Amino acid sequence: MQKRYVALSFDVDGETLWTSRDEGNWKRPVALSHGAYGPKTGVKRILNLLHKHSIKSTFFIPGWIIETYTDEMKQIVKHGHEVGHHGYLHEYPHTLDVKEEKQIIEKGIHIIEGLTGKKPKGYRSPAWEFSSNTLNLLAEYNFLYSSNMMDADDPYIHLNGVVEIPVQWLMDDAPFFMFHPD
Repeated sequence: MQKRYVALSFDVDGETLWTSRDEGNWKRPVALSHGAYGPKTGVKRILNLLHKHSIKSTFFIPGWIIETYTDEMKQIVKHGHEVGHHGYLHEYPHTLDVKEEKQIIEKGIHIIEGLTGKKPKGYRSPAWEFSSNTLNLLAEYNFLYSSNMMDADDPYIHLNGVVEIPVQWLMDDAPFFMFHPD
């Protein structure tokens, strides 16, 4: 029988999911509270469940969330889970020029190093979208893997050596929250 593997991962987007799509949401306390549930409450519940079943996982976290919810994010590291790069304010790389994208990657690396003591190995793009530069930047910044593409069931290696761990919107809770509060 062929072995199959499952990767459980979580995007701790918090408020940045709402504000990256509409900066006006910074002025909407109820919309922000919807996003804040993840880092304030959901992470603790997920950590308890993973601990109960002795499962290690990866949490992709925007830098702003690490800065804003430092104590909660420290719990992820304390429980032995991996922290992956997920932008700073959940920026969409395809809307950035290469200089802006580099700055965000560098900022996220620095923040994750401050939390975990090491550089992140994995990258999940906000909104699972790349610019024409993203994949090359991942290799330049020595990321081992990306978890963004939706073209396969099994991991594979990009031409530049970055491993891809495919994802799929149908396996994510984001589609339930992508509708604007208005």
